[in-house]
Amino acid sequence: MKHNKLITKQTIFLALALVALFATSCIKDDLDGCPGLTLKVVNQDNEDVTPLGVVSSTTLYVFDENLKLLETRNLDETFIKNRQSIQLNYPLDTKLHLVAWGNLTKENQVVPDVKSAEDLNVMLNANNGEAQSPDSLFYGLKKLAIQAVGNQEIVIAPIVGQVSMKTEGLQYAIKKNPAFRSAKASGDASAYEFQLNRTLSGYNYKGEQIGDSVYYKPEGNWDETATEWITPQTTNVCYGNNLSSSFMDENGVIQTVNEYEYEDGTVGPIDVKVYENILIKFRWNDQGAFIGAKVIVTPWGVVEDTPDLKPKN
Repeated sequence: MKHNKLITKQTIFLALALVALFATSCIKDDLDGCPGLTLKVVNQDNEDVTPLGVVSSTTLYVFDENLKLLETRNLDETFIKNRQSIQLNYPLDTKLHLVAWGNLTKENQVVPDVKSAEDLNVMLNANNGEAQSPDSLFYGLKKLAIQAVGNQEIVIAPIVGQVSMKTEGLQYAIKKNPAFRSAKASGDASAYEFQLNRTLSGYNYKGEQIGDSVYYKPEGNWDETATEWITPQTTNVCYGNNLSSSFMDENGVIQTVNEYEYEDGTVGPIDVKVYENILIKFRWNDQGAFIGAKVIVTPWGVVEDTPDLKPKN
């Protein structure tokens, strides 16, 4: 009889333990009822663009309340576009810090091995102050506690901008300036260069800018008429304020601009903002004299708000 009472007590204890387990965590073999997380992608206006595929991959870092790394999840484009649930297999009330980077690769950024959030500094590849263009990066941060029911959401938004550059009237400057003519005559695709100065070189786990001051040299070439120097593609850059830009030849800087004329006629510095393209036009008159630079601000991926000048598919 004592033996039966012992079995009964053990059975009750095991049953209570199982109830407690189901009440406080998820079983990996059956995650349907587990609390989860959904990734939402927004643009600069906080509009939901998750189904559009602007983010092809996301790295999700899961930290505990002391900012120690628990795990890393890699989400592909199908997972993101279909808003699939990210199951979080932790006991109830566990406090987490989540950091998500969209479109982050190790080809265009230095991505460290991470043991804590303090290690998660995403830096541009740079050499002697010249930075490579980053990916089309999106970023999000969320603090949460694991709940018994319901799905939570982490939102990622763009964290870089774009720049494009072109000349207007360069052919006149070439006619009037022997140094310009020598660069043109060389036929070298690197005879001229554009440069954007300067932003910081990376971001910490909070999405704050950190690092050294860097500049960018967007890839340039002659246009279809071989009379103007252009950047055929937009270049991703970190956002920044009061930026200057330069036009250079093989002998050095030809022109640096700190203030620009905007479409509304105002004059001032340029600020690169997230998910916007800044088009900078270096301009010479028909006498070959430099007459300043104009700036046109357009949405992401649009070079100029004129149908004939938009990027061709």
